[in-house]
Amino acid sequence: MLTKKKQLTKNKDQPKPTKRYRKCKYCGEKSVPYGAMQPFCFKNKCIKAHNQKTIKAQIKQLNEKDTRYWIRIATKWFNQYIRHRDKDLNCISCDYDFKKGSRQGHAGHFRPAGNHSILRFNELNVWKQCSICNNHKSGNVGAYERALRGRIGDDEVDTLLNNNTPKKWTIEELQSIVEESKLKLEENFTQKQK
Repeated sequence: MLTKKKQLTKNKDQPKPTKRYRKCKYCGEKSVPYGAMQPFCFKNKCIKAHNQKTIKAQIKQLNEKDTRYWIRIATKWFNQYIRHRDKDLNCISCDYDFKKGSRQGHAGHFRPAGNHSILRFNELNVWKQCSICNNHKSGNVGAYERALRGRIGDDEVDTLLNNNTPKKWTIEELQSIVEESKLKLEENFTQKQK
């Protein structure tokens, strides 16, 4: 066992670890990486190039014959329709007024889409919600349920709560949801302009 004095001298004698430089994949300059898996330096052009490369790789993985691709597209159009449908309403959970503040409006699900796939595109299950309630408060479910019972009634909310059957979406169903959402968006937009 080493004495305290020997331990202190041993630590002083050890050389300091040298910095390991890594060549950036995009500009070729050597820099100290932030993490072990980082392939780029911190120049904006290198970060943008890396982001574009990863997005292209993700898009290649999802093609039009893949159900995940159509779920993503259908979700985008359905959520856009919900935000437009509830444009004049406040946040369903906290009654936040979007006209007065700067929070984003999300299409918040009462029953989460990941666990209850049959309710993913159900209009009674999805309402406009502020970004704080949707992201940081995990949907603020208690306040959401109270407000939802006031909007659509107890029977409809109980139906949503009891509907737990899993759903495998087909590409044809998802394509029809995209088309329906686009049509509803156009109808809503023309009605509000009149």
